[in-house]
This record gives sequence, C-alpha cells and structure tokens, in this order.
Amino acid sequence: MDSLRSLLPKVLRRRGLAGQAGASHVTYVAQKWLQEVLPGLAAFMEVRHLKDGVLTIACRNGVAAQECRHLSSRLLDHVRRECPDHAPEEIRLTKANA
Repeated sequence: MDSLRSLLPKVLRRRGLAGQAGASHVTYVAQKWLQEVLPGLAAFMEVRHLKDGVLTIACRNGVAAQECRHLSSRLLDHVRRECPDHAPEEIRLTKANA
C-alpha cells in the first residue's frame, strides 16, 4: 500500500494544484526560518506569496525590513535547499500596512 507521502504529489499534479502547494510550502518554510532566526522581529514580517520566482515578504517597519534585507541571501539559500522544486529566484520586500 502506498503511503500518503507518495500519493499526495500525484494527486496534486492530477488536480493541477502542485504549483500552488509548492508555493505554499515555500512561504511556510520562509516564515518559519524568519521566526527562528529573527524571533524579535518576525512578528513584523509576513511572507506573502511566491509568484513567478519571486518570494514577497511584507515588513511593517523599517528595522524589520533592514534586517530582512540583510539576511535575504541566507533565507534564499535556506529555501532553495528545503524546496528545490519550487525554489524562488529572488526575494522582494514590500511595506505592509500597519
């Protein structure tokens, strides 16, 4: 009997949801990394989406944006290792509404 882990990707591909599931996993991995690496500032950052190879992160203040920009290459490397099939090409920071 096949395990759920082996069946889920097949079902998602058949339903046309593999890309959305992969993008959701990338956003989860990125948000988790920010919480672990920047626990004091992660509440001011929200990983919004992955679209066309761009991972968008909204920052609510300048300090959070500056720290995120400073660590963006490390975050990108981490996400690429964890999610090689849906790896982003770049990270874009935006200003979030408070």
